[in-house]
Amino acid sequence: MRPSNLPAKLVLSALGVVLSAGLLGCTPKAVPPTTQRAAITPAEVQLLTRPPMRSEDLGFIFSDEIASIPDGWTADPFIDQLKTQAAALGANTILIAPLDFWSEFKSRDDRYVYVGGFYNGKFFTFPVTSAKPRKMIARAIFVNR
Repeated sequence: MRPSNLPAKLVLSALGVVLSAGLLGCTPKAVPPTTQRAAITPAEVQLLTRPPMRSEDLGFIFSDEIASIPDGWTADPFIDQLKTQAAALGANTILIAPLDFWSEFKSRDDRYVYVGGFYNGKFFTFPVTSAKPRKMIARAIFVNR
């Protein structure tokens, strides 16, 4: 008589279901704002390069025109502009993640490229419109902390 593999198969099946459910529930989700957010100070706005697990989406924000992008380019004034815009919306975070996360942006006629630059001495890649006038693109979001 052969030993049954049924208990091992049941355990593996159950483990597969649990892992699948956990992984499917771990995708970042941005939902529409639940309330009108009060303005905050730009100093309270943080910069993220990856979407958080949960956030409220307050919309796209754009910097002023970027006239040139030389080597060693510093994005400080442009990020500061975005932080000021986000703060006025009540967003506590600006997200400079790849625009692929935002399907509605991909459906627009805008094209974008990624430009490397420094912000507060740290290197980032920033999404920038490819058509002139070139502007930095970010998402204003509110993240519950």
